Amino acid sequence: MIKSPEEFNPSDPDFIQSPYEWYAVLRTKDPVHYVESIGAYWVTRYEDVEVVLSSNKFGHHFVSEETPAPAMDIGQELWSKSMLYSDPPDHTRLRSLVNKAFVPRIVENLRPNIQKISSSLLESKDRSGPFDLMKGYAAPFPALVIAELLGVDISDRESFKNWSNDIVKGMDASLSQDDWSKSMKATMALASYFTDLIDEKKRNPGGDLVSQLIEAEEKEDRLGPDELLGMCLLLLVAGHETTTNLIGNGFYNLLKHKGKFKELQADRSIMHTAVEEMLRFESPVQRMGRVAKEDVMLSGTKIPKGSMVAGVIGSANRDPDVFPEPETFNLRRVKNQHMAFGKGIHFCLGSPLARMEASIAFNGLLDSFPEAQLNGHVEWERNTVMRGLKSLEVTA
Repeated sequence: MIKSPEEFNPSDPDFIQSPYEWYAVLRTKDPVHYVESIGAYWVTRYEDVEVVLSSNKFGHHFVSEETPAPAMDIGQELWSKSMLYSDPPDHTRLRSLVNKAFVPRIVENLRPNIQKISSSLLESKDRSGPFDLMKGYAAPFPALVIAELLGVDISDRESFKNWSNDIVKGMDASLSQDDWSKSMKATMALASYFTDLIDEKKRNPGGDLVSQLIEAEEKEDRLGPDELLGMCLLLLVAGHETTTNLIGNGFYNLLKHKGKFKELQADRSIMHTAVEEMLRFESPVQRMGRVAKEDVMLSGTKIPKGSMVAGVIGSANRDPDVFPEPETFNLRRVKNQHMAFGKGIHFCLGSPLARMEASIAFNGLLDSFPEAQLNGHVEWERNTVMRGLKSLEVTA
């Protein structure tokens, strides 16, 4: 059935389940498509998405006399203080302060503990029937890793998962007001948790990341109280939710595509290219929002200054002008300049940690499920920003 861009509706359940056919339609027929229900331009071609995410013509904030800053509640204010939603010079300062915690040497030193967490989860799994990989492994694994990194109590991981789920739903403008309200409540609950934790770490600092952030200094600068809180919120949600979806989406595609599971199981030397292909093929973050700071022309369409713009990463990563046979899940793809971790100054700071976690996770899963098969239908979370599975039942 031939589809028209005018029929596109990001709230359509069919789009949630399988967005890639629609992405192809938009890339071909209307690559800078205005979605009236959201009030934003969806940019779908790779070269245009690259501009949206990396050009200084786009940012997170645009204020003028004609378009004054919208009123924000406390939850929005906290997020606005994080790196994710800041522009230079604030972003430059914040990133330089936190960057030292994610240098390759420090990340590599985490490997033994991350391996131990993975092994413990897989050894304790119930082998009496189908195993829900999302609930039993993909969700708790990165939650435990980020909990240890931040120095929080691992017994709170269920609360983290619930808060994270509600928060990321609020990032999707196509969802309901109820989802937005839940997102703000979750933000405030998580902020309250971190406020108490920060107070404790100030009294009793340790070797964890929160203690390091409290002490972080560069050029006689420190993170302000709201910036520190915003950074903790960002690190927990980004470090947890995206890696959960990378593991779930990746394992699902290994099983869905005939022969790919056995191919990786037999040749672990391709783990690096396999993880990169998982990131490209079913990107955990499907789109990132920006604001046009001036009038911009993209693919023949004028985007007016002050407009909301979505760089659709999930579409860019399947653009045939950049990726040969983009609909093929190729674990040995070498030239793979995907944008799953973003682009430009907002390129994901935690990407080395996410890649390490993914490599450890898939090695462990391949060993623990040598004859893994999908057990029934899968359902995707109702979210057009973050792409992840509600559950993923597998048999060993």
